[in-house]
Amino acid sequence: MQINVNCLSITRLGAVSRGTFTENEPLPKPLTSFDCGKKEMPNFSTDIKTSNLSTADGGQRYAFRTPQAAYELADFLAKSCMNHPLITLGLKELLLNAVEHGNLEIGFEEKSHLINTNTYLEELNSRLKKQLYAAREVVLEVTKKGKEFTFTIVDQGQGFDPAPFLNMASRPIKLTHGRGIALANEVCFEHLTYRGRGSIVECKAMSCNSL
Repeated sequence: MQINVNCLSITRLGAVSRGTFTENEPLPKPLTSFDCGKKEMPNFSTDIKTSNLSTADGGQRYAFRTPQAAYELADFLAKSCMNHPLITLGLKELLLNAVEHGNLEIGFEEKSHLINTNTYLEELNSRLKKQLYAAREVVLEVTKKGKEFTFTIVDQGQGFDPAPFLNMASRPIKLTHGRGIALANEVCFEHLTYRGRGSIVECKAMSCNSL
């Protein structure tokens, strides 16, 4: 299946600020590019916890809760990758899925209903504040070997079967949502793998730096 990537656009439902998801608030300006070798952490404008990985190849770990943090991390990390517009799109889809479908447990059918009744943002805000979900975080680990970045995303949800969502052919164009994983798998990344019960996804991208 051939897809004209020039026709792709990133539709942002909104941004999270001060714990609230809104439709019109602009995202923060992109940060400087990511470098796995640097020990200094950037000053993110959202509540993102950062730490260095104690592995032979180094790397960094990010923990976050909100959609705005997902968008900000994707914008920041993709700047150091080849084909960074597509990597940005793919990371945003996967990170947002980890928040809303993983940690907040908003299922496909439920999201369809919320969108159709124009109550999606209200429910998202509500779940971000509920005790059941408030302590849950998405963890993103980034490592680099040679010129290849590996992004490993882990959520704290119940997991799911990713198989029906991996191919564009199985996701009708008329759907209001539910094509992000297929887009990430077939358009954005050359390698994408779900592990375990579906709460862990790994994808790879090539660095745009010469080192």
